[in-house]
Amino acid sequence: MDFYSGGSLFVHLRMEKRFSKQRACLHAAELVLSLAHLHSMLSMYRDLKLENILVDSKGHIAITYFGLSKEER
Repeated sequence: MDFYSGGSLFVHLRMEKRFSKQRACLHAAELVLSLAHLHSMLSMYRDLKLENILVDSKGHIAITYFGLSKEER
């Protein structure tokens, strides 16, 4: 398991109040790619919120907490 030292995206947005356009686009693109990957594996993520998105030391994000996820058959 990877370690994400940056905390949650919620904390980052709360501290910074607003992301730059470049950073917002990076996070949005990574989020879309992550959700598309889950969808391709027939998995539905059902708890998307800033608190469940972690940021690593390089500014990249990862979705966490799959407790409400559902796998399609």
